Amino acid sequence: MEELPIKVEILYESDQLFSELKKIGQYIPLSTFLEILKLKPDGKFKILRVKNKVVKPKVEGETIDVVYTCLRKHRVVPDETKKADWRPFYGPVKDQGEHDICWAIVTAELVTAIRWIKQRENGTEYSYQELVDFVFPEKGKLQKNKAHFCYRLNIVKALRYVVRQGIQKTLDRPFDGCKELPPPRVLLNPHLGGYICAAKLIQHCYL
Repeated sequence: MEELPIKVEILYESDQLFSELKKIGQYIPLSTFLEILKLKPDGKFKILRVKNKVVKPKVEGETIDVVYTCLRKHRVVPDETKKADWRPFYGPVKDQGEHDICWAIVTAELVTAIRWIKQRENGTEYSYQELVDFVFPEKGKLQKNKAHFCYRLNIVKALRYVVRQGIQKTLDRPFDGCKELPPPRVLLNPHLGGYICAAKLIQHCYL
């Protein structure tokens, strides 16, 4: 009987697979790692350790040691986004000076840019003064620097405020510093002029 030739094709080969799995097994159960693989992650896999030493007055507490994993997801940018000319939407760079208000500036400019992109307005500037005054004013009063009542904050929280409350135009509430007791919020154009109504925000991807 004539023997048929056997062709062997190497589909995968690595001399580091088991060493890598051994490393991972030192920090998290491999069963957990397999559950993560079931999600078909497309990104960078990290294992992090967080150490936080609990210290009470004159009494040193135990050290909290937490290990967790995270995935950095790669996002695909649509072709129409890549091809668009975004330069008209950028505008001049704003200087926050000695204030902690970069989150408010970015949020207000996001509203401007998205409404411009959606062709609802043409570069109308919105008030980051309002965001500093009303999103989380209590936080500003707890700062150690008594000369300022501004504060750092997550942009997502500011956008949630815009969705719920709207935001006035810069023309109606320009930036003039951070205050312990800001002036009340008065809508000069309640029909829409200086204010984005929450319903419209929600209907159009929040903005």
